[in-house]
Amino acid sequence: MLPNVKESESLHNKIYLTLKEFIWYNSIKLIFKGDRITMKISKKEQDKVRGRIITAFVALVTEKGFRKTTMGAVAKAADIGGSTIYNYFKSKEQILFAQKETMLQQAVRQLKQIEDLGSYQLQERLQVYFDLILEVYEEHRDFVIEAQKQIALTPFSFVAEIKSLKEVFGGPVHEAMEAAIESGEIPHPPLRSFLESLIGDYFHGLVHYWSEDDSEDRSKSLQLSDLSLGLGVSLLKSGAINKGLDLLQFLFKRHMHSLAGLLGNIASASHSGCNCDCHKGEEK
Repeated sequence: MLPNVKESESLHNKIYLTLKEFIWYNSIKLIFKGDRITMKISKKEQDKVRGRIITAFVALVTEKGFRKTTMGAVAKAADIGGSTIYNYFKSKEQILFAQKETMLQQAVRQLKQIEDLGSYQLQERLQVYFDLILEVYEEHRDFVIEAQKQIALTPFSFVAEIKSLKEVFGGPVHEAMEAAIESGEIPHPPLRSFLESLIGDYFHGLVHYWSEDDSEDRSKSLQLSDLSLGLGVSLLKSGAINKGLDLLQFLFKRHMHSLAGLLGNIASASHSGCNCDCHKGEEK
């Protein structure tokens, strides 16, 4: 039996109001193209949804651990559809690295807000930067520790993600080194990019120490950071690190030269062997 006109209008109005409420609630823009309607979520709304996903993920990982946290559970906690979450992140690992990068970016922003940062010496500048990162990490300590463990299990599975984190971390380190060189605080080091990557590895080790530090206010981690940075900067100023890097550079070049000579000898021997075989074939 077909509904009468009034029932049909009532049903139409209900559908219209429901759709209107849905559109208003999610800030969705409708674009009409002929008889087709496509829905496009604004960039602002996408960022909000992305933020909700990351927040929900951090809370679940902190509570249950990484392994027991599922994409479905994250979607539910973020109040989005189970399939919608994959429009933002393809895996739990992607969310993990997104949060790690977000925390680093937060520390970088705080660093740049320091008005007289340009007047800081190298050690002080790096010290403040590292302290800011650890302060941000402290807010999500359990999550950071869980994330470190997960990354350590299969580091070669996240080469691109780790590279992205290193680029975010390395920006302020590069700027601090540049300022110290220009001011004459330290001599220009050879293999500078290699040295800056070593600073990143050093900080990774510092985070590992911080994750096991049970002292009040992580005072031992701060003390280790202060003492080790002091030693490193002193070596840079004295030129000792430069001499060490020069030695490494020399040994590397020497090794490559020897290796090239060895490969050349092998190639010559192989070529000679081939010629002998060919001559034997001709004699037959």
